[in-house]
Amino acid sequence: MYKLNIIAKKKELRKKYRKVRKEVSEDFAIRAASLIAEAFIENIIISENKIVAGYIPRDDEINVIPLMQKLQSLGHKIVVPIVDRNSDCLLFQEWKVANQIENYVIPNVVITPLIAFDQNQNRLGFGGGWYDRTIEKLRPLGCKFIGVAYDLQFCKQLPIEDHDQALDNIVTVYDKR
Repeated sequence: MYKLNIIAKKKELRKKYRKVRKEVSEDFAIRAASLIAEAFIENIIISENKIVAGYIPRDDEINVIPLMQKLQSLGHKIVVPIVDRNSDCLLFQEWKVANQIENYVIPNVVITPLIAFDQNQNRLGFGGGWYDRTIEKLRPLGCKFIGVAYDLQFCKQLPIEDHDQALDNIVTVYDKR
């Protein structure tokens, strides 16, 4: 019964925070892309020439493509996640060869999308468990997971299950207007 309550609560929160994300104005969404890049570069220390995973935004996720471009210009190799149904976690391949799927790499840092986050750096994703399984598998290898979000996506406390994995850090932006 308890597990069903958590699943129902997560479903309710996904709906609420996807709506919040969708209601971000187009002007702010455009500004947020450069603001998140600046905030990330200023606040997250990444040694030289590391492999950094980004993502291609969908469903009104914060746009990290300018951040990926900036990190690439600083000498980092940029990779993107690939869902391979034959694997239990995300695989990563170079961004510049996104149409090929043979050269998988393990990133040092994963820029992680989310629907909502809480004060304990827990994240709520789409519910497929791909990022949770990836975090569980790659964290022991030293990989860091950094969430990016609008401050509006903050939820005081998310319901957490045993398989849920917290992030190492979260970088947010807010509309100062």
